[in-house]
Amino acid sequence: MKVMVSRWLFLVMVLLSAPVSASDALIGMLTSQLGVTEQQASGGLGALLATAEPNMSAEGLSSLSGIIPDMDGLLATGAQLLGGEASSSGTSSLLGGLMGGNATALLGLNEAFSSLGLDSAMVAQFSQVLLDYVNSEGGQALMQQLQTALL
Repeated sequence: MKVMVSRWLFLVMVLLSAPVSASDALIGMLTSQLGVTEQQASGGLGALLATAEPNMSAEGLSSLSGIIPDMDGLLATGAQLLGGEASSSGTSSLLGGLMGGNATALLGLNEAFSSLGLDSAMVAQFSQVLLDYVNSEGGQALMQQLQTALL
């Protein structure tokens, strides 16, 4: 229990110290459309991007970096959320082994969103806002690559 509280406090500190600008269009879209805080928006967005990153081409990641402000910071926050949860959950590893990487990714996202105080249903809502933003700012091909990387 003490370790979980310490991990939670660490994640809160990471999220609070992450540079999040209210003027970032994508963060603004998430906060206004979904009614979440900037910290929840950046954490959830980071978790989605960190989940997609290994499945994206270098060119695709470069294109995303061009349209998503502070993508490196978001990826770092997302990796912390996903990494912290993955190491504490044997269920994720067990189901991932039985059902494949997509199950592990989905469980990791659900756990990351839960640690941010968000319901697992918000994963789909965040994903849709992110995909709409990427389609609008980076084009349909980039959006489709990201969508495939998230599946």
